[in-house]
Amino acid sequence: SRAMRVHRARYIRWMRNWSRRYNAWFRRSTRTYRARLAAARRRHAAARRNLKQIYGVRMMRQWRAHRVGGLVKVVRQYMRSLRGLRIRQARALRSMAWRYVKSRRHYRAVQLRRRSAHIRWYRRRMAQLKRLRRRRWIRRRRLRRGGLRVLKRRMTRLRRNRYLGTVRPSKNYQVSFNIKPFGTRYNWHNVLHFTTGGNYGRYGWRIPAVWFFSRSTRLHIRSSRRGNHDDGCDPRQHLPRHRTTKVTIRVAYGRMDVFFNRRLVCRNRNYRFPTVPRKRVKVYVADPWHHPAPAHVGQVVYRPLSRVVRRTRRRGQLVVRRMRVLRRNKYVGKVRGSRNYQVSFNIKPWGTGHWWRNVLHF
Repeated sequence: SRAMRVHRARYIRWMRNWSRRYNAWFRRSTRTYRARLAAARRRHAAARRNLKQIYGVRMMRQWRAHRVGGLVKVVRQYMRSLRGLRIRQARALRSMAWRYVKSRRHYRAVQLRRRSAHIRWYRRRMAQLKRLRRRRWIRRRRLRRGGLRVLKRRMTRLRRNRYLGTVRPSKNYQVSFNIKPFGTRYNWHNVLHFTTGGNYGRYGWRIPAVWFFSRSTRLHIRSSRRGNHDDGCDPRQHLPRHRTTKVTIRVAYGRMDVFFNRRLVCRNRNYRFPTVPRKRVKVYVADPWHHPAPAHVGQVVYRPLSRVVRRTRRRGQLVVRRMRVLRRNKYVGKVRGSRNYQVSFNIKPWGTGHWWRNVLHF
């Protein structure tokens, strides 16, 4: 992915700069050590010259005075002073070399720790990006036949302007999600928002959108349709705090149904012609126009309902509403058998064919 390429280029650039600085410091420290060593040797040579000059004068005085014992004493003092000067010079050179080696070791250890930390950060970041890419791939692929899309799996706290992706709109659809409120807030607070671009005022900007009422966990659900861009359904039940509830919003069969844990809690029968945008719909959890609701949300699923096939309230009756061309092995569903029954259907023939041609089969 692009993020992985950017991080890899950043990692390579950082390693090159690190290697350049590392080698440059070692070269600079070596030059500094050599310069200090030469300066110490020059100081030692100057001290020897000064010592030789001082004791040379004293020895000449003793020689001219014909003092053999004094001359021997001065020579012994000169030798002791010269030996002490050599010892101090050796100690100074030894301490200088030890400080040089110690600084090199310390710098090398520090820089290698920095390099190891950067390598660990790079590997950890690449693993995160790989997991994120896989998660996005799993989230964006179509898991089942019919266009079902899992937009968000894990339960996470709602954040403002949290963009999940896009979906292809359908005339009949179903949106489901798990929600776990942990409090209430003043004013409207958004849970999720399906929109083609804006917040309010046009068709397709709420298909659907869900909010919390002010200081409550009651849901305010809106979805645009022909004649009203802000129609919807508001369940009377309040969501329980600190408990997970599965909310399902279904727009199909000319109505909007809202379910809490598979139990119908609200219905609007004015959705014979819901809004179907031509472009893809953006999904926010929560949107950028409102504060996020105090809740955790997960398992956000969008499923287009292209086949309008359902069981009616009357027992054992299956209805296929739309007229369609007959196809071989077209399975519709099951019904419960009865001793007395009635089967009705509309048929519109448009030709004839050779041999037996099936229409329906129970």
